[in-house]
Amino acid sequence: MSDQQGFQFDPQRHNQPPPVIPLRDGLAPPPRPAPPPPPPRPTPPAEAAQQRLFSEPIRDVNPAYIQMARAVSQILATRFLLLLAVLTASGVWAYCVYDPTQLRIVASGVYSGLCLWPLTWLYWKKG
Repeated sequence: MSDQQGFQFDPQRHNQPPPVIPLRDGLAPPPRPAPPPPPPRPTPPAEAAQQRLFSEPIRDVNPAYIQMARAVSQILATRFLLLLAVLTASGVWAYCVYDPTQLRIVASGVYSGLCLWPLTWLYWKKG
């Protein structure tokens, strides 16, 4: 049985080593040096990397691609404007419902009539 400053521990009874490893001659065991780092992996030449990345040659941009990009940007612009209008209309109507006055109700209706409904019509028309 080992006595470690009032803590009674019996290694045979607990089937494990004591919780503290005793020091030898008042000194801790010397630290072990860290293992050397692994050697760096060789890098492939730049030409081989380019050949692996691009299996086909890069094609030039043709006019059909530009037309498609313009059509997509117009659709996204219409949808973004509609999203912005819907968020603004929601804020205007929420403020109007929070503290309704005749002027706020009229302003909300005019905003919805002049901004929100035309953009919604454009959204339905463009698809």
